[in-house]
Amino acid sequence: KGKKIKIVPLEITTNSRNYSEINANDFPLCLVLGNELTGVSNEIIGLSDFSLEIPQYGFKHSMNVSVAYGIAVFDY
Repeated sequence: KGKKIKIVPLEITTNSRNYSEINANDFPLCLVLGNELTGVSNEIIGLSDFSLEIPQYGFKHSMNVSVAYGIAVFDY
């Protein structure tokens, strides 16, 4: 944060945006990936500038972290 790099967890939070809505003004950023079972820690979420989420439909709202990373950075 001291170097003006935004902290951005890939996590569903009250401050999350759809991953496809990211734009040039959001960079530079550090994309934080969490544990597949427990996600990103509340401490990191508290330090974040905003969160990115991948919309999912149905009952399960999680996916393999490597798959989520691939989806999040595919266009960037």
